[in-house]
Amino acid sequence: MAFVYYLLKSEKGKVYELETQIAELQVKEKRSAVLQSISRQMEQIAYQQKSISDEQREEALRQKREADEAKELAESQRHEADLQRQEADKQRQEAEVQRQEAERQRQGAEVQRRQAVNSKRIADTLSYIALGRSLASVSSMQLQAGNKELANLLAYASYVFTKRYMKDEDNLYHPSVIQALMDASQSKRGWSVHNGSLTGIDIKYGNDNYILTVSSYGEIFQHDKQGNQLYTKRLFSDKNYDFRNVYIDESERVYALSRSGHLVVIIDGKSTIYKLSDVVNPTMSVSLDENTLAILGENGAAFFDRNAHVQTGFKGFNFKVVSICRNNSDAMIFDDKGYVHIMQGKKELVDLKLHSGIKSGNVTAFAASRDSRLTAYGMNDGRIFLVDRTGVKKELVGHRSRISRLKFNDARLYSSSYDGTMNLWMCNAEKIEPMQLFRTDGWIMYFTTDSSQKRVWTGDQKGNLTEALISLPEMVKIIKSKLKRNLTHDEWNYYIGKDVPYETFLTEGKEVRQ
Repeated sequence: MAFVYYLLKSEKGKVYELETQIAELQVKEKRSAVLQSISRQMEQIAYQQKSISDEQREEALRQKREADEAKELAESQRHEADLQRQEADKQRQEAEVQRQEAERQRQGAEVQRRQAVNSKRIADTLSYIALGRSLASVSSMQLQAGNKELANLLAYASYVFTKRYMKDEDNLYHPSVIQALMDASQSKRGWSVHNGSLTGIDIKYGNDNYILTVSSYGEIFQHDKQGNQLYTKRLFSDKNYDFRNVYIDESERVYALSRSGHLVVIIDGKSTIYKLSDVVNPTMSVSLDENTLAILGENGAAFFDRNAHVQTGFKGFNFKVVSICRNNSDAMIFDDKGYVHIMQGKKELVDLKLHSGIKSGNVTAFAASRDSRLTAYGMNDGRIFLVDRTGVKKELVGHRSRISRLKFNDARLYSSSYDGTMNLWMCNAEKIEPMQLFRTDGWIMYFTTDSSQKRVWTGDQKGNLTEALISLPEMVKIIKSKLKRNLTHDEWNYYIGKDVPYETFLTEGKEVRQ
């Protein structure tokens, strides 16, 4: 029984095991069926993806082909563009060559145009300068003939045409032009004031109408110029004195030096005579400072205190004096050894060797210009030697007798001579020619200019005092004020020419061309 039970139980166990296995197999079968279904779905999806991939690949291939075609087209276009750029560069280079050639031709044409304009300007300048000088000469002739009105018109026209084509006012100083302007302006006036030679002139500082003169006849005169009149007052007169120099200080104290060795001092109309010791034949006095006056003679210099009115000393020279000249406020002492000794603002002398070729014994006048650094030596035979800053020497010929005085105003040199003439020299001109400012009948002993440098005062051997205007603008102003009418058209055509446009000179403001 137990065995049967055992067998039964054993069989049940097998059945259960088989059922379990069947159940597991069924589960596996179901799972396998699911897996197969999933596999089939996955396969379908894979086929779908493959189809999509194939379509994408085909699309990519198509796009690649299009891209390759576009690339080939772009490359072709780039190549074409390169060819066009190269052609454009070639054309640009050719255009640049043509532009440069055109610019060269333009520059050449501009140079030719400028040359033509410059040539015309030079021709016009020379033509109008020649016209101006010609009109000046005709003006002087008309004045001599008594036709003052026409002479004034022609003198003014001479100035207008000369100035219009000159860069510098100095170029207006031509002998014919300046002579016509001086004659037409009638700017020279003379007065007979002294019995002896007029040997010294000084003008009061700050008052160009207050003039002092001295003479070799022992006269000291004070002159007051009012308009065209000269009112003279005698301050001192004694024929025993031979005055050679006069000086007036800021306090209106007058110092007149006599060759006899006397110094006459006039204060408030009262004159005092001082006898100078030691100095022989003094001819020049210079103010060394506000107190000291140096009086120079043949053997040395005496010093005079202007406040105490006493001689304070004497300095002898160890050389032989052959001439003493004034240069502004300096005394120039020339010896017989070729040296010039300068006394300037002190009692000591500055010794300088003269320029080669200039003999100190022949020097009668001297001047130096600080601005232009020119020096001038006047000689006893009428020659003037001009020396520039580099030492180059020029000989100026225009006087026939001893040079009595020289004076610079920048590069303008004024000279006077015993031949009775006063000349102006433009020392910066290429060709330096004398321009005669005026002529007198006697030796010109001395001259000076006023503070404005517009007028010059001269004294001659016959005792005449002469005032002359030396400023061209002032001369022109006077002439312009005298004009009463314009040139007629007939006068214009005759004296100036039909080719020159007519102008009026009396029109207010700028001159008008008609």
